[in-house]
Amino acid sequence: MRGILLATGQCAGLEGLSRFPAMTEVAGKSILQHQVDSLREQGVNDITVVRHHRRCVAEGNVHYAHDPVGLSRSASALFAAQGDLVGDVICSYGNMIYHPAVLSALLEAPMACTLVVDRGWRKSRDPRDRSDREQDLVRVTTHGLVLEITQNWSASGLFGEFIGLWRMSAGFVTRLWGIYQSLLALCSPEIGRQLLVSDVINAAIAQGEMVAVLTVDGAWRGISTLQDAQNAGEAFTRWMR
Repeated sequence: MRGILLATGQCAGLEGLSRFPAMTEVAGKSILQHQVDSLREQGVNDITVVRHHRRCVAEGNVHYAHDPVGLSRSASALFAAQGDLVGDVICSYGNMIYHPAVLSALLEAPMACTLVVDRGWRKSRDPRDRSDREQDLVRVTTHGLVLEITQNWSASGLFGEFIGLWRMSAGFVTRLWGIYQSLLALCSPEIGRQLLVSDVINAAIAQGEMVAVLTVDGAWRGISTLQDAQNAGEAFTRWMR
């Protein structure tokens, strides 16, 4: 098992603390360091950090890959891991922390691809607040498999929010590489740079891939503002008691 951490993207709401969410300090260390430490505590020691800026660093033995695009949630960042994106992987966006039990449960997930989805998303997000609050919302089938990842708040049958933490098997990773290359071949370079991870997963679902959900209820915190960082620090302190 390898960890792929996408430490890309910037947030205007974090000016004065850090432009880079992954380097925002929460409870005494950066979000990126929290994620690296969480993986290591679960026995995942092969870790790749995909970054756009050299400022995004973590302590210990990690491998760095460069994403030339530098957008949050982008497919470019995921596939910039290149040769490290093989085998079974745990992937994470670089702007959030989560309860240790979430990762523990995800590592036990049996499906080829499993997304961590927050069922309590309506409680944690105000739909009137659009400042830097990028969200991937999930619709599911009657059998509980992912039907679609959407950014449309008004879509029918919304099940929860994809928090940006997921697991993929070796076979799924191989197939996803092929799907990504097919998408790039169908669009201009500019559109290709704007593809999101969710776009590629949606394309995989459209081709018949089964994507499962691991549900949580608020056991994570996304960070895009100074207040988010403070709230995340308070949550982390509670989790560690």
